[in-house]
Amino acid sequence: GRDYWTNWKIVFLSEVLAFATVTPVLLSWITGGRALMRMPRACHVEGLILITGLVLLSYVTFTSPQNLSSPALLFSLVPFLLWSALRFGWLGISTSLIIVSCVSSWAALHGTGPFSRLVPYTNPLSLQLFLVFAAVPFMVLAALVEEHEQSAHVIRESEERFRLISNSAPVMIWLAGTNRLCTYVNQAWL
Repeated sequence: GRDYWTNWKIVFLSEVLAFATVTPVLLSWITGGRALMRMPRACHVEGLILITGLVLLSYVTFTSPQNLSSPALLFSLVPFLLWSALRFGWLGISTSLIIVSCVSSWAALHGTGPFSRLVPYTNPLSLQLFLVFAAVPFMVLAALVEEHEQSAHVIRESEERFRLISNSAPVMIWLAGTNRLCTYVNQAWL
């Protein structure tokens, strides 16, 4: 009866957490894994440094003794999550979030860190809320960054096509937006 809603909250947040962490990491590695392998070695080294730093910091954050642990320590993960979202997009942030989720869940199950006061199997609400509210903003940021990069790429291609057309056109081209005559004239026309 009364345990129904408590159980429903736990199951619902578990599903939301899985949808926000596990699904994106699987899909991003399936779709972007090959592109990551073609990136320069410096990018691989940067990713390795990011993952190593995030694992170490997550371990320190989530396994520190309860009396020495400060809630402000949770904010130490923000620079690494920003780094992964801005530099590596969906692939980076989803991988980083799955690492944070695994380390924090492991620590809570072993009774260490800021979420050690909760009973792991019956009241994981604070851990689930932390992970969901950590995942969603960084996922949105990664999506916005990738959308901006795609838009910039489309604009660069459009400008390059315009340059090619204007350089090969046998007549002068008038730019309506600037009310001036372009100096692009084909040499064969002259």
